[in-house]
Amino acid sequence: MKFRNTFGIFGTSVIALAALLGMPSADAANGIQFGETDFVGSAYVDCLGEFVDFEEHVDIAYHEFVTPSGNYHLVDTWKFTIMATGQATGRTWAGVLTSPGQVNAGPGEVAQFSIQGVLRSITKHAPGFFWGLTFKTTVNANGELVVERGSFDTFVRCNGKN
Repeated sequence: MKFRNTFGIFGTSVIALAALLGMPSADAANGIQFGETDFVGSAYVDCLGEFVDFEEHVDIAYHEFVTPSGNYHLVDTWKFTIMATGQATGRTWAGVLTSPGQVNAGPGEVAQFSIQGVLRSITKHAPGFFWGLTFKTTVNANGELVVERGSFDTFVRCNGKN
């Protein structure tokens, strides 16, 4: 089942990551920093047969540090709280998606993240749907791409009849 994204969660992720690097954040005593942001967007979901408008609130927790050897590490977790409304039918969904991720950069680099969760129907007789996106890249010290898994295409699977 294809998903055609006009903004959606991946766009949110990219923009939120950029915002994360420049936004003020709360800092816990253990070095974990916190931030939050809001986004709106819409996407066509094939298995629902309609465009769906999304309102997303994103809570972000992350820890970044540099080791004595000079390697940079970022470990983060994003929690997307989503309200969605079908443009054609007015059906509504709500859900929470989680997204752990990490970046390790030294002479080489590994970057990976995964976003997944279920949006459950609030409207009677509408299917819920699973939303997932996973991506990983590894570049060696020579700058050569060694691993590229996943894609930036989101996977959506409906649960139940449309």
